[in-house]
Amino acid sequence: MSLVAFLLAVLAFPSGPQLQAVEEIRAASQWEKQGNLQEAGRAYQRALSLDPQLEEAYLRLARLHSRQGRKQDAVQLLLQGRAHLPRSAAVLEELGFAQAEVENYEGAVEAFRAALLLQPHSPDLKYNLGVAQVRLGLRQMEGGRFREAAAAFAQAIEMDPGKAALHHFLGMAHFKGQELEPAVRALRQAVALDPRQAPFRYDLGLALLAKNEFQAAAKEFEASVQADPSNAQAHLYLGRAYHELNFFDKAVERFRTALRLAPNLPFAYYHLGFAHYALGEYEAASGELRREVELNPSYAPSYHYLGVIAIDRQRFDEAIDWLQEALRRMPEHASSYFYLGKAYWKKGDYPAAYTSLKQGLDRDPSHAEGHYVLARVCLSLGKQDEARKELALLQKLNEARRQSSGVAHRN
Repeated sequence: MSLVAFLLAVLAFPSGPQLQAVEEIRAASQWEKQGNLQEAGRAYQRALSLDPQLEEAYLRLARLHSRQGRKQDAVQLLLQGRAHLPRSAAVLEELGFAQAEVENYEGAVEAFRAALLLQPHSPDLKYNLGVAQVRLGLRQMEGGRFREAAAAFAQAIEMDPGKAALHHFLGMAHFKGQELEPAVRALRQAVALDPRQAPFRYDLGLALLAKNEFQAAAKEFEASVQADPSNAQAHLYLGRAYHELNFFDKAVERFRTALRLAPNLPFAYYHLGFAHYALGEYEAASGELRREVELNPSYAPSYHYLGVIAIDRQRFDEAIDWLQEALRRMPEHASSYFYLGKAYWKKGDYPAAYTSLKQGLDRDPSHAEGHYVLARVCLSLGKQDEARKELALLQKLNEARRQSSGVAHRN
């Protein structure tokens, strides 16, 4: 309501306190025009003390508090106004703005929603409620409250279902909360609404990659890098999708592109080395993995695969050193124990091989090759009974695998 309209409404039914309140609001308006905000505030306060149901006084004084940086005072004033004027949509809307300014987005959402109940067809209130819900969702995501964030974004979508960014926010809340199926649905909707947005395609690719849907993930990353060729991370993930699809040459190409764009990109040399290893290019693989170790010395898988490659190259002492480094960083990694045992076995150090293989099988009893190598080691150590036991376990594992794969055993 404008000041003139307000004054006319009051003057239509004058009373002593109301007339005095009108004079105080007139005075406050003049003080504001003259830049004397302190006197204006006093005048608004006097108006409210004369008539605590003056809607316009609450609105004007709250805005004045905000201009003076007294944002919390504005919230408290509007809460008082709400108590006196519970059916004032204007006070509720202003309260929503004030709560948002102090970053109390839950309070803002509640105030805007209450205002919308009073004016259900107001497009401005719907918009403001949607904005507050998005800000609330983003704050909840920052705090790791992903399900609550998803609920906030879903409510925002109800206000504006055609906005692609809202579906993207919803998808990322589900993704960060490890709810992959709804994440993919929401991100697909974001892409359908705005397919040219490279971040939407990129994030959909991440969700599909996490679901092991590598072909679909590759398609999204391809679209992402076409829209934004400078995104090194997108090239990296496209390479990972290609690797999982056994397109190792294409994976190498993408990893190299990622490194041209970002020479120190974490894990890029690791994945490049792993792709060379899959191609049987051990020298190149070892070189790239060593570069990852230099850039990212805490990343244990690099040491592990350097050890595996060293075994393949018959460099058993080197393999032992790398695998021991891997186990210092991930002491429960069963596969590193297996390969360490294998390196000791190939070297002829059967007691050390026995110890490492046992440690690996304690952590993963289903490792078929581990049982086989341990049986060979036991034979070399003269432990015949234990060797037979390991071979029997190996036979059971192989039989279980045949049954689970649907391959029947023939006599």
